[in-house]
Amino acid sequence: MNKAIELIILCIFMTITTFGSSIVPLKISNTSYTNINVLSHLSAGIILGTAFMIIIPEGMEMMQENINSLSVGLPLIFGFITMYGLEIFTNHASFKQNTVMDSLSLSFILHGIVDGISLGSSFIIDSDMSLFIYLAIIIHKLPTAFSLSTLLMKNGLSLNKIYWQLCYFALSTPLSSIIIYTISSIFKFENTGLFIGLLFLFSGGNFIYIINHIHNDDEFEELPTTEESNTTVTPKSETRRIYWELAGLIIPILLSFIKD
Repeated sequence: MNKAIELIILCIFMTITTFGSSIVPLKISNTSYTNINVLSHLSAGIILGTAFMIIIPEGMEMMQENINSLSVGLPLIFGFITMYGLEIFTNHASFKQNTVMDSLSLSFILHGIVDGISLGSSFIIDSDMSLFIYLAIIIHKLPTAFSLSTLLMKNGLSLNKIYWQLCYFALSTPLSSIIIYTISSIFKFENTGLFIGLLFLFSGGNFIYIINHIHNDDEFEELPTTEESNTTVTPKSETRRIYWELAGLIIPILLSFIKD
């Protein structure tokens, strides 16, 4: 099969499955604060596990003999700083409430574009590597889409805005991969394994920032509005949060075994 046709078919499948995964939280949350909070904790664990069990190890494997402390550390830091700079920029561009939503969505979409660049570049090399990278991307993209939807709900976006932003995220990787494949075919780029590995590590830095961002947000349970409860965090709610985050961590771990 022609590589271009194969890539288009895989991208169509990726778009459908990513969007389908992203709308699952919208269907099961029933707008309940408790349900959304539970899904938020679960999503934090999924993102953490995805970064450290799938994205960063994949990037290091692709770099092969080029791996060293600088080649791993610098793209991770650059990915983190890029997300931090993006949030600062949006903080100056809009009100704080909307900033959290905009920077969160943009960071996930940027991550999707980086995945697309990796996928499109890999199709220039050989089919074995391209399918391996596609599998790695789809494995972490589905739980990531689930997490994005949950976090957008928790931030209070309307359903209409959530659907649009999920659409953008679902299309980010397929469109960027097709564009990069076309450009790479024209200019005959080769030996992109190191480049793709660096991009995966950059994505890992993006995810580390997102994890940090989530944990810096107020994630307290809804408490009665009394003078005492305003400054109280229940141990039960904190324990429940830990349990759900650990449950989320298990999902990428299991997916990494499936990939191997």
